[in-house]
Amino acid sequence: MSDASARDQGRDKSRDNAMSMAAMASERIEPDENVWTRRLVLFLRIMAVISILKGLYHWAQVTGFIGGEEEAFENQSMAWQTATVYFAVIELVGAVGLWLATPWGAVVWLTTVVSMAVIELMFGHLRRQPDGCGTRSRDAGGVSGAGLDGRARASAVEILAAR
Repeated sequence: MSDASARDQGRDKSRDNAMSMAAMASERIEPDENVWTRRLVLFLRIMAVISILKGLYHWAQVTGFIGGEEEAFENQSMAWQTATVYFAVIELVGAVGLWLATPWGAVVWLTTVVSMAVIELMFGHLRRQPDGCGTRSRDAGGVSGAGLDGRARASAVEILAAR
């Protein structure tokens, strides 16, 4: 029995030495989980940078840093203004969550992407001003500019019929 216990102690010491040497080694074999986790965090951070850029773009539209006088925020429809302010805020909130790799960040980002897709697919006409000129929307014709000087407004039917 003493031979067996001496052999076990010898194995334990050699195993402990091997484990301590492996712990000190600079080259460790990393499990696949860590590789995929790093890749996921890298992807989330790339998407966060894109979301930050999109959020700053929307804020630039709101503040007037981009676009000319015709495309000014004040000259757009209320629906376009609302959507622009919504995306200016939600893109940056989602970007912070993505950068931190939090679950709520992914949810906010996904909500932003779905919202943008729905608005583009169903309400793509929000970008067009209802001024009735050129290729823009003709749905409201001259109604948007009618009666701004305080005079009585003509009905939309009369304005469209006069054209």
